Amino acid sequence: MILLLSLICSSFLLIVVSYFLWRAKSELVSKELQLAKISGELTHTHTDISNLHASIEGLTNLLTDKERVYKDDLQLAKRTIEEHYKDQMEVWKKTELEKTVKESVNKSRSILRGKTTEHFAPISEEFLKEFIPSDAKFIGSPIDYIIFSGAGSITDGEEKEIEIIFMDIKTGKARLTKVQRAIKKAVEEKRIRWKTLEIT
Repeated sequence: MILLLSLICSSFLLIVVSYFLWRAKSELVSKELQLAKISGELTHTHTDISNLHASIEGLTNLLTDKERVYKDDLQLAKRTIEEHYKDQMEVWKKTELEKTVKESVNKSRSILRGKTTEHFAPISEEFLKEFIPSDAKFIGSPIDYIIFSGAGSITDGEEKEIEIIFMDIKTGKARLTKVQRAIKKAVEEKRIRWKTLEIT
């Protein structure tokens, strides 16, 4: 029985080895055929490469000539564009400079008018309708005036209550700054107090 099994295993092993040898030989023949085909193609390709080399040499000479013409045209176009944009830049600079100077002058006038108005506000008709100029104290920043309305009357000997007004003068389209809005809110919400500071 062991002998029979050994014989069967040997036969099976022989069949498997024969199969792999046959398969390897088939692949070798296939590779040789492919190699012969590639060799033929290489010969044909070598001829094509020689022809292409001659064509490339001709095209290279043609391209060298075209490149020379292209460089000349490119330099001419570059000079033309540079001159055009240089002229445009000069026009733009002149226009922008005039515009900037005009805006700056207008802004300066507006600021100057505002500063002048701030100082002369106590003698303006609108101010005199409600307040006495001597009651107004100019601070300038962050607000223009603190008005102690009625303080002049007390100085003159009258008994009168004083009203304290925080005032900022605006001209044109000017608006309150962030700090001025915060001061206005503090006044409106009565977050104001008196402090006497005694320094020794």
